[in-house]
Amino acid sequence: MQFKINIKLSLVIWLFLTIFKTYSQTINSHGVAGYINMPSALMLEEGSMNFHLSRNIPDRKILVTGSPFNWLDATIFYVDITKKEYGPGSSTQSYKDKGFNFKVKVLDANNWPMVAIGMNDFAGTGIYNSEYIVATDFYGRFEYSLGLGWGKYNSGLKFKNPFIYIHKQFEERSQG
Repeated sequence: MQFKINIKLSLVIWLFLTIFKTYSQTINSHGVAGYINMPSALMLEEGSMNFHLSRNIPDRKILVTGSPFNWLDATIFYVDITKKEYGPGSSTQSYKDKGFNFKVKVLDANNWPMVAIGMNDFAGTGIYNSEYIVATDFYGRFEYSLGLGWGKYNSGLKFKNPFIYIHKQFEERSQG
């Protein structure tokens, strides 16, 4: 009996420390360092692993993000989209999706802002499909980011997506 209590206590302590560390690094809704739904050029600590659960409307997400290097964050996600049917005539099951996100730091200099590029849902169904380039800097203790995004990030000014020169699939988007 005592052994089971120690395992439960250890699990609670590990979970608390994991959550505390995750929130101190500001994980966004796509599982990478950023602000709510926007990425920043900041990277997670090298060798870190984060587990993120969110239950919002219409999405319920499970995200696992790893940062094997100080220049790479990679996320695998599974999502339940409650406002979308699983298939034609399916009224009892909501739509499920999975995919991958990544962010790569391309510039980290002392006198210049940090710059990163990233892709969301690059191997899934494309519901969250987006690419971005973002720069992050500090003014005293104030952190700010500026960036351009395409796909799901493209709802304002229209800029031609530079990723179409890599592959034409970046011209078309899922209607999910």
